[in-house]
Amino acid sequence: MTVTKQENGSYQARFQWDGKRYKKNFPKAHLARTWEADTLRRLAAGETVLREKDKRRLTELAQLWFDLHGHTLKDGDKRLSKLFYCAKLWGNPEAHRIGPSTYLQYRKARLTAGSSENNCNRELTYLKAIFNELSRAEEWHTDNPLKNVKPLKFDEKEMRFLSSDEISRLLIQCEQSKSEHLTQVVKLCLATGARWNEAAQLDRSELQVINDRARVIYQGTKSGKVRRIPIDMELARELLEKGNPSGWLFCDCMSAFRRAVEAAEIGLPAGQMTHVLRHTFASHFMMNGGDILQLKEILGHSTLSMTLRYAHLAPDALDQALSFNPLNVGMS
Repeated sequence: MTVTKQENGSYQARFQWDGKRYKKNFPKAHLARTWEADTLRRLAAGETVLREKDKRRLTELAQLWFDLHGHTLKDGDKRLSKLFYCAKLWGNPEAHRIGPSTYLQYRKARLTAGSSENNCNRELTYLKAIFNELSRAEEWHTDNPLKNVKPLKFDEKEMRFLSSDEISRLLIQCEQSKSEHLTQVVKLCLATGARWNEAAQLDRSELQVINDRARVIYQGTKSGKVRRIPIDMELARELLEKGNPSGWLFCDCMSAFRRAVEAAEIGLPAGQMTHVLRHTFASHFMMNGGDILQLKEILGHSTLSMTLRYAHLAPDALDQALSFNPLNVGMS
């Protein structure tokens, strides 16, 4: 039970009773304390007390989330833009109208309009985060209205990676491109498993050559981890020789990459255009006998489960099925 002064000069009475939170703003502190005492008396007597409806719009909650927490995230601006987009499609509901039923109707409309299951799940994560963070900041005083909504389940899609022949065809098209640095960015992705932006935005100072060893240092990554990946000396010399003399080594070449993929007649699933290079590194790494734990560190995955998507590509993957199945063991 507490009465606190708000930034706008009003006083807020706030308390919790039987797992539910109650709050109300008043122009004077004594009015807030009177309301609090009277409401507690009525609740203790078993009376039903209707809580004031929260009429803040979803966009207001999203902006408050950003001001208190979202601005600290690397993708905070992107998330806020996504949340505003969701709010627009949803009709920007008032807070007290947000719940499982209204959300599920909104999600059905999104799916009908062609949104993917994965995209809907990402939106749900962002929406839940609003209420979780505002609750921690004591700006939301009831349960998360979406806490019982489960994400959609969908069939896992096979990740596309390039064969050796496709890699050769792609590099030929890159060499023939008018883009000054396309070949070098593609080679760097294939050699280190970097995300496109990590390689394309590599600073010259982040390519280090010491004696006969070279490495690239990826900073400001998606996971926040700094990754130091060794590369071949010949590739390092090529990058230094053909890259810009200062600042970012490479000029923008995303559009040129798309044209090179098309010219090489390589078909890719939606959403895997540049990421196919990262998948290709990881897949060939495992097929050539690489260690799954080292791959986790190279890719910068936060959990091993993310890296295990590539485990089936190891030469001896699931070979124990041959040795330990009941026909070979129990009947021998």
